[in-house]
Amino acid sequence: MSLLLISIVAFILLASTGAMFSPWSWLFFVLVILVLYVQHLRIRQFDRHPVLYWILPSLMGPAIWIPLYLVAGHAWLMTPSAIFSLCFNYVANMLLAFWYTLQLHRERQLNSKFAQAARYDDLTGFQNWNAFRNDFESAFRRVSVTAPLTVATIDIDWFKQLNDQYGRSTGNQILVTLTHNLNEALAASGLDYRCYRTGGEELTVLLSNTTLSQATPVLEAWHHAIRDLTIVVNGVAIKLTVSLGLTQVRPEDRNATTTFQRADWNLYESKHAGRDKLTAI
Repeated sequence: MSLLLISIVAFILLASTGAMFSPWSWLFFVLVILVLYVQHLRIRQFDRHPVLYWILPSLMGPAIWIPLYLVAGHAWLMTPSAIFSLCFNYVANMLLAFWYTLQLHRERQLNSKFAQAARYDDLTGFQNWNAFRNDFESAFRRVSVTAPLTVATIDIDWFKQLNDQYGRSTGNQILVTLTHNLNEALAASGLDYRCYRTGGEELTVLLSNTTLSQATPVLEAWHHAIRDLTIVVNGVAIKLTVSLGLTQVRPEDRNATTTFQRADWNLYESKHAGRDKLTAI
């Protein structure tokens, strides 16, 4: 739409000078539009620096139109006032194009922020429940013998009591520290993983191309490491534990919900067994 708008406005403004009645002018006009089109293909680079949208045409315009006038200007019978009108209209067109590009740039930035907010949890940086649901269903459809999928559900033990005793801000700091620690442990393992915050203190990990036997020792090691973790908030040293439930997608699983319910049931078993447990079935 932006390229179409620029083309129409440019044609109207240039036609008002009488320049568009020459075959040469049509040729160069099409060349300019093609250059603008190529420029739009590099949208990501120009989005970061939208002023580039204006610099290139501003340099390109004089480089094309001035030599064209010197070579074939006599055929156009352009008076000084027509030349002034041409230059004025060109500048006006470029300013209009630049303004419109800035509006598009701001709109893309805003849409990007909305998309980010729709998928990510602001506190932890993990993706949220909606993102997990969409990603899990998509990953479930791609499961095969050579592409297994494992799900891990994690819950912080006695988190409500920690919130009540130390305050919500301390609870938030515990969540941030724990999720950062989990992300580091998984990154060091080399597994193909994605982390989600699927509830208040509930975390879920999707491990693509990973079997249950591959994921269990990694999360078991992290589980034990959390026991030795001390989180200091406002001078208070806090110890905590986590409970985990792991499962792998099975051939008999009818859908992604079946798999997730089994992982959630395993988490419940860890809680029921006294917490600070890992159940992998």
